[in-house]
Amino acid sequence: MLTLPRTLSLRHARRHRARTALMVASIALGVAAWTTTDALDRGLDAALRAAATPLADTADLYVSNGDAGLRADLAEQVARVPEVRVVRPLLVRRVLLRRLGRLPALLLGGDLAAWRRDADASGLEVSDGASAADLKARSLGR
Repeated sequence: MLTLPRTLSLRHARRHRARTALMVASIALGVAAWTTTDALDRGLDAALRAAATPLADTADLYVSNGDAGLRADLAEQVARVPEVRVVRPLLVRRVLLRRLGRLPALLLGGDLAAWRRDADASGLEVSDGASAADLKARSLGR
């Protein structure tokens, strides 16, 4: 019954310095491993969520069928739902940029005129295109 207080006492720690140092180091290593694993898990969850729904911050509803795609008339059907304010069909494809060493990228395409009409309400910046230098800088993370 007195084993735990005796083990944690300063007198015991002074007598068995190596054992005490190993105990403290193992606890510190366990806490560091736990913290690192938690950080990696959170980062992986966030990355998977961002990959699964690339427009999560932009749209309240995102309808997708993976790589199979959806019929073009589905946008008209969704627009007829009373609670829906705006429907914007969007092409989302994963592509490889050959000029940049087959770097993977996400290609987004849509009706530019429709996006421009609602750009102020959605907070998006819509442009006709980007320069090659801008695309290269963005793909390299700058």
